[in-house]
Order: sequence, then C-alpha cells, then structure tokens
Amino acid sequence: MLLASAAIFLSACHVPPPVTHFALQIRATGEFLLDNVSVLPADLTAALSARKVAGADLEVEVRASPDASIRVVRAAIESTRLAHVRVSFAAEDGAQ
Repeated sequence: MLLASAAIFLSACHVPPPVTHFALQIRATGEFLLDNVSVLPADLTAALSARKVAGADLEVEVRASPDASIRVVRAAIESTRLAHVRVSFAAEDGAQ
C-alpha cells in the first residue's frame, strides 16, 4: 500500500525540461555575438534554431550595449521569438 501511494505521489511531480543557456551580446555598432561568435543579424534566427537540443528548452540572455539602437535590439528579440527561444536580459557586463 505504501509503495502504491508513493508511486501515485511521484507520478504527480512535474520535472521541468533542462534549459540550455546562451549569451547574446549586442554591441553599440549593431554587431551580434552569440556566445562570443559573431552572427549576422539576418542569420540570428537560424543560429538560435541550430543550437536547440531535443528535449531541452533554450534561453538566451541578451546583453545589449546602452548605445545600441533600440531597433537592433527589437530585431534580435524578434529573432528569438521566431526561433521559439526564451529571453532574459542582463547588463552588458552580464550582471542581471
């Protein structure tokens, strides 16, 4: 009886999928660096999609220069949306 109760209780527990983290730096010049690798803005969606791992969520931490164009930052966020990637934001130096 105790074993059956434990099995029922444990089956109700939800284990979230693992999350893979990447950093996207947006420089004042508009250059994108995805984990320190230069990526053209037009290729960002494909680059993010290529990094997705089956069974894991992907989260990109955006580190935009205060001097970066808001238009460029918005384009980067749209690319993450199209790639179905979660986004978090941090200061350019990585502080949240």
